[in-house]
Amino acid sequence: MHAGDQAVKRFVLRYLELLGAAVEETEPGLFRIELSREQAAELEGGNVPAWLWTAGPNPPSQVTYYFTFSPETAQKHAAAELVSPGSHRLQQVVESVRNLARATRAHLPAPPGMGARFRPFYLMCLRVDFRGSAQRGQLFRVAVDRVDGVPLRQLAELLSRLPLAAGPPPEHGAPVERPRLDLADAFLAAYRELLEQLERSDAAWAQEALESLIRERERLVAYFEQCQREGLDVSDERARRLAELEAVRPRVHVRLQGVCEAYLPVRTVDGTVEHLALLPLRPAQAPAPAWR
Repeated sequence: MHAGDQAVKRFVLRYLELLGAAVEETEPGLFRIELSREQAAELEGGNVPAWLWTAGPNPPSQVTYYFTFSPETAQKHAAAELVSPGSHRLQQVVESVRNLARATRAHLPAPPGMGARFRPFYLMCLRVDFRGSAQRGQLFRVAVDRVDGVPLRQLAELLSRLPLAAGPPPEHGAPVERPRLDLADAFLAAYRELLEQLERSDAAWAQEALESLIRERERLVAYFEQCQREGLDVSDERARRLAELEAVRPRVHVRLQGVCEAYLPVRTVDGTVEHLALLPLRPAQAPAPAWR
């Protein structure tokens, strides 16, 4: 599965988890989704699935979907919906997240007289958990520029200290730039930025955990081989214990924790986009000596 498909899978499964759906992977790559009628209406954009209207006077209280993120799995299962970049179902999830996040829209008022315009961003908060390690989970914040597609970590850390106003910018104020990236595109940009950060970080924790896991696996294999030589049937126990070891193999799990749609003032100076929110961070110039 490509990195983009993996990111879509994480995004959609995290959305379903937050929505309160019951999700079961019935076989590798095939997910059974159980939603209440209210949850299904949220997923479907406020509309109850059409077939419920013809279900008689006692429609079921649960709605079942089958999702997959693998084209190969979709070909094997006619009832499975392929959720992938550009698919209608992914767009539904994106629109649902946007609707749920309307209360977290914010803007930084534009300073007067600077020729500012508003640029749309998505502030993404990703939770990173290190499985197979004592290392604690971390929050990774990044602001994704929806016009240029650039992830800006410094801006994300700054946002919490800015005097943001609730809601989108006023309609009759500074103009708002047209975004190129939707929520799914912005999530992929944030995900790639996180991957680059993880590649640059110290992976000693994973190496140590993996070496310990390999030693334990070798010990178990030797033990079960000895049992077999003694005539004992340990095939089921062997499969179970080795599967347990595989489950604790060191991994990094990434989940979408939250999204904020933010509008920040920018201006263009000599062909370069200048983020007005970052101007106070620049060191002030030293005053000129009095004798000059």
